[in-house]
Amino acid sequence: MRNLNFEELMDIAFKARKKKDLETLGNVNEEFLYRVERRKKLNKRPMKTSSAGLEQTNKWIEELKNK
Repeated sequence: MRNLNFEELMDIAFKARKKKDLETLGNVNEEFLYRVERRKKLNKRPMKTSSAGLEQTNKWIEELKNK
């Protein structure tokens, strides 16, 4: 998933949410977490898209777990 851009990752996450596929949604979430943490380790500010993707996929995961 490292070679996918934000829109492609969000498209995969959205489809996984519709199918209630927690595993794929978790993989996308891990990718966004990796991107955010990597920027922090480099002492740079995380990209807004990566932060937004991480936040949104976290919400979707919690939503599916509560159903």
